[in-house]
Amino acid sequence: SYIGKSVQDNNIIPPSVLVSELLQYIETRYSVKNSDIQQHVFTEQKLQPFHPVYFDSSLQDFRPNPFFSYSEQDLKGALSLQSNRTDPEPFFTDELPAPEISEIEFPSMLRFFFNPCQYIVNKQLGIYLIKDEKILDDREPFSLETLEQYQLSDSILEQIILGANHPETLSRIRAAGILPHRKIGEAVFDGLHDRANEFYRNLKPHIQQEKYPPIPFQFQIENRWVKWIKGKIDSVYPDHAFFYRYGMIRPKDLLASWLNHLILNHAGPEHYPKQTLVAGLSGASAKDAVWSEIHFAPVDNAGEQLASLVDYYLTGLRKPLKFFPRTSYRFADLVLNKNVPSEEALEKAGAVFMGTDFSSGEMDEPYCRFCFKNTSPLDEEFMKIAVDIFQPMMASEKKP
Repeated sequence: SYIGKSVQDNNIIPPSVLVSELLQYIETRYSVKNSDIQQHVFTEQKLQPFHPVYFDSSLQDFRPNPFFSYSEQDLKGALSLQSNRTDPEPFFTDELPAPEISEIEFPSMLRFFFNPCQYIVNKQLGIYLIKDEKILDDREPFSLETLEQYQLSDSILEQIILGANHPETLSRIRAAGILPHRKIGEAVFDGLHDRANEFYRNLKPHIQQEKYPPIPFQFQIENRWVKWIKGKIDSVYPDHAFFYRYGMIRPKDLLASWLNHLILNHAGPEHYPKQTLVAGLSGASAKDAVWSEIHFAPVDNAGEQLASLVDYYLTGLRKPLKFFPRTSYRFADLVLNKNVPSEEALEKAGAVFMGTDFSSGEMDEPYCRFCFKNTSPLDEEFMKIAVDIFQPMMASEKKP
């Protein structure tokens, strides 16, 4: 006997030279009428001991059956394989009990809308899915991965804001052990430093004014389960609240800024501005991205909109909310801003949800798979939630 197939990809592995010569000798010296001689001397056993062939009496012929088993446990497995197979039901088949909370921490509400699936699994069930540990590379880096490049660029911008010059920033970044070695690392740093400087030139006018100190807020909300929302109002300057990200502006960034904008308009002091500015990069790709600004105008009914979002928050504590920031934003943008029919918009949003060969989709996120495995959450409920959450934000959005 020998291992005839690879355990990695199931490709055929040739036998040793001795076995190969034996098989060749048998083929050339012996023959069987109306049959291949190899069928009589060569048997390919199945990978699993519960394969149905080991319990199939119809295979018996004039020679002993090479496939047989006396295991009752494996017989149960073989019978199970022969029965009609159905996909398992989703993990959530019923709603959880209504949460017993009297107040909502605003940061918790933000985390919820970033990933409702993760929030309900972590907070309500106490389950934390462990991500695979990254295997340490056994070679020296000559370039940076996308995430490492983003983190490095953010660190460089932070140093520039603090007033560090080029040599000081390079020395501190080198000490962190992120850069490739020697001249290659310097070349990488120079390119990122130049781009960070360009971003800082656009950023500086917005942050050079003195920022208002953070102030706590707490206000009542009309809901039968929750009475209070509390947190802090921060990142407010004399002209507007200001949020920025040194990277492509994502739906998560807009959503976080919008929620803060609603809080500012509903609970902010009278002398505080009621406009919000979101800044970052936009473009066809990260390489071609340029400075971009999005303004949110004052909102008259901020309290009502917050109450609506609280309702969705509480719904998402009882069952996974069919809200996925990137996919939902894509659908709402197509329907509300580009007048695309709902069915066509849903199909295009589905590409964001499922991902492509070149980018992962939100369905690839572990908590989303946990909640919606073997089901498609992109339905009428998904469409309604996407429009309900993003329509007020897009109506308030202004690009200079």
